[in-house]
Amino acid sequence: MIASISDSLTYWLSFNVIPTRVYGQLWAVIFDKTLRKKHTRGYKPVNDNDSNETESPSENIISIASIDVQRVVDCTTLLYALYEAPIKFSISGILIARLLGWQSLLLGLISLVVVMPVNCFFGQRYRRNQASLLQSRDMRMEVLSEALEGIRQIKMSASEHHWEGRINGLRDSEMVTLEASWFWQILIFSYFNICPIVVSSVALATYMLRAENPSGSVIFTSLSTFAAIEATLTMFPQTLINCLNTRLSLDRIVQYLESPERHDISLPSDRVSFEQATISWTSPSSSSMANLFALRNTSLSFPPGQLSIISGSTGSGKSLLLAAILGECEILSGIVRAPKPKIDISPANMKPGDPWILDSAIAFVPQSPWIENGTVRSNILLGLPYNETRYWQVLDSCALTKDLQTLVDGDHTEIGPKGVNLSGGQKWRIALARALYSRADILVIDDIFSAVDAYTARHLCDHALTGPIVSSRTRILATHHLHLCISHAAYMVHIENGKMTGVDGSYVMKDKIEQEAHGQGAQDDEMEGFNPVSLEETATPQHTRAFVTQEEREQGSIKWSTYKAYVDNTGGIRYLFSVLLAYMAYGFFTLERASVALCI
Repeated sequence: MIASISDSLTYWLSFNVIPTRVYGQLWAVIFDKTLRKKHTRGYKPVNDNDSNETESPSENIISIASIDVQRVVDCTTLLYALYEAPIKFSISGILIARLLGWQSLLLGLISLVVVMPVNCFFGQRYRRNQASLLQSRDMRMEVLSEALEGIRQIKMSASEHHWEGRINGLRDSEMVTLEASWFWQILIFSYFNICPIVVSSVALATYMLRAENPSGSVIFTSLSTFAAIEATLTMFPQTLINCLNTRLSLDRIVQYLESPERHDISLPSDRVSFEQATISWTSPSSSSMANLFALRNTSLSFPPGQLSIISGSTGSGKSLLLAAILGECEILSGIVRAPKPKIDISPANMKPGDPWILDSAIAFVPQSPWIENGTVRSNILLGLPYNETRYWQVLDSCALTKDLQTLVDGDHTEIGPKGVNLSGGQKWRIALARALYSRADILVIDDIFSAVDAYTARHLCDHALTGPIVSSRTRILATHHLHLCISHAAYMVHIENGKMTGVDGSYVMKDKIEQEAHGQGAQDDEMEGFNPVSLEETATPQHTRAFVTQEEREQGSIKWSTYKAYVDNTGGIRYLFSVLLAYMAYGFFTLERASVALCI
C-alpha cells in the first residue's frame, strides 16, 4: 500500500504539477523576451560573416514556443527516474549478490559495460539527426509562413505549383531526416530492451556453472528481481531520448533569451524632438552598423496639440523617423526626446471618472494595419470601455458608418484572422479608428491615404486628422499626399535620401510641396463633377461568415473502411505484419530467458 501511494504521488507530481508550471513559466519568459527583443530591419549582409551574424532565433519563434518548450516539458515528466532508478538498482543488486553470488552479479555488470559504447554511439548519432531535423523544420515553417502571409498574391499570380513544390521539397527533406532520427531511436530502445536479457542470462549462466546444486527457488526469485530491474530499465530509453531532445531545445531557448534586447532610447520630455540625432534600424551586430541606412544630423521639434507632416519619396526614411519616436530603432549619436506615460495605461486600470485622454500616451497606426480575429467593435475598442458617443463619433470620422451598413451584423461582424473579410482600405480605417478611440494624446500615423480613394481620403483629412475628435491631440503623419493636408499642418518636415532637406516651410521644401500639390491637384480636377454613388444604393448586404466551423461527429460502430484507411496510412499490410513479427520475436526472447530455469 505504501508503494502504491508513493508511486501515485510521484506520478501526480511528475505528469501534472511540475510540467504545467514549467510550461507556463517558459511561455511567459519567451513572450516577455519577444516584447523586449531587438528586431533587425533594413540590413543586408555584404559577406558570409555578416550573414552568419544575422542568423537570429527570432525567425524561429513559432518552433521555439511550440516544439522546444514541449520537449522541455516532456523531459520533466520522467525526471523522477533519475533518483528512482539508482535506488532500485542498489536494492536489486544486493539481492542478486546474496542469491547468485557477487561473481554472477559482477559478470552481468561487465557484460552491460561491454555493450555500453554501442549505446553511446547511437545517442550521438541521434542527437546529430535531431539538430538537423530542427533546422529542417525551421526552414519549412519559415517558407510556410511566408506563403500564408502572401497567399493572395500567390493565388493572383497563379504560382501555387511553384510554392507547393518548394514546400513539399522542404517537407521531403524533413521526412528523410525524421526517418533517420527514428532509426537511431529504435536502436536505442532495442539496446535497453536487450540489456536486461543479457545481464540476467550472463548472471544465471555464471550461477549454474559455479553452483554444485542449483536451486530452483533461487533462480525463480532471481528472475523476479531481474524483472524489477527490467521494468526500471524500460524507462531509460525514453528518458535518454527526452534528455537529448531537451538539451538541443534548451540550447535554442537560451540562444533566444540571450539575444540583444531593445532599450529605451529616448529621454522623457513634454514634446517629441530630435537634437542632432543620427538614427538607424536595429543592427544584428556592431560590425554591420556601417551597412545600415540612417537619418543623420536630425534636428526638429514637433509642436504639441498640432498636426505635423513628414513627407519624402519612397525609401527616404519616413518610417524610420516614426520608429525613432516609438523607440523601435537605434540612436547612433545625438538625443531623441519623447513623452513617457506616467501611469499604467492598460484598460484594466481605468476607473470611472478618470480623464479619457492621457498625457504622454502614444498610439501608432502602421503601414500594415494590425487586425485581431474578432468583431469590428472589439478591434476598435481593444479592451477599453464602450462610450457610445465617442464610438460613433470615431466611426463617422473614419468613414466607417456606411461600410457597417453593408454588413448584416454591423459592427458585431466577425472580420476573421488578420481581417480577411475586409478590404485594404477598411482595415486601415479600423486601425485608425482604434487610435482615435484610444486614450493616447499623441497619434503617430504612417500614411493612411494610400489604401483609400480620393473622396474617403478627403473625409479622413477633414474629420479624422483635423476634426473635434483629435482637437488638442498631437498628430504626426507621414504621407505622400501633401495636397490633402498641407493647409492644416502646423509643422512640416521633408526627407530626401536620409537627410532633412526642409523643416517648417523652408524654401527647399516649399518648392517640393508646390510641385507635388500641383500634380495631385490635377488629378482632383479630373474628378470634379463626378458624383459618387452612395454605398446605400449599390452595396449588397454581406452575410457574415463563420470562420470556425462546427466539427461533425459520427455515431455508431467504427466502419471497416476506417480501419483499412488507418492500416494503409501506416504503411500497409506488409508494415503491420513486420511489426507483429517484431513483437512476437521480443516475446519469444523474453520467454527464452525463463527457459533457463525450466531446464534445471
